[in-house]
Amino acid sequence: MMSSAINVTLIHGTKKHSVQVSPPTATDAVASAHELQVCHLAQAAYQATEVPVHLQKLIFKGKSLSTDSQQSLESVGIRNGAKVMLIGKKSLEEDEHTKQITRITQEVGSNEKKQKDIEDEISGIEKGYLQADLIQDALKKLRKRLFACNEEFMKHLEKLDGMVMNDVHQSVKNKRKKTVDYIQGLLDKTDSLTNRIEHLQTRQDDR
Repeated sequence: MMSSAINVTLIHGTKKHSVQVSPPTATDAVASAHELQVCHLAQAAYQATEVPVHLQKLIFKGKSLSTDSQQSLESVGIRNGAKVMLIGKKSLEEDEHTKQITRITQEVGSNEKKQKDIEDEISGIEKGYLQADLIQDALKKLRKRLFACNEEFMKHLEKLDGMVMNDVHQSVKNKRKKTVDYIQGLLDKTDSLTNRIEHLQTRQDDR
């Protein structure tokens, strides 16, 4: 009886994935004495390719395998080093989520450049590069532009928060979290720049 982890080469289109199929935990309801089953291979294939189990077609030596089957891998001839073909695509929902997150990341990047321009102008004023009688007006405009950047960042966070991701692959969820953390960092920077503008305005008022 096959019970230890095995390595399988999964052929998906033009790509080859080295997939480890591990024995289930002792609490796995579908497990029978911890033997590896076809359904466990399907789950491993999902982790490697993001193709949902219900959209997979696994083929071994010309025979199609049922991805929800509790049939043991050993009984169908799959052993360590076996080659299995996978036919199937990522779900449309996951593809759409990935595209949306990519679009948002690109938009955030464009907004970050605007933030960087504002930071450079603040630094110039701090270093005394701007004529004194122009500083107050410049600071007001910078604060207005910074507020606009902040609003855009918040809108992007709302879009990400509104995405329903109950059954999508973990990598998609990780991609969203990475983008959220990226935006949070930029919001923190906005707060820092706002404080620098306020300090400059106070310094001008005291003159």
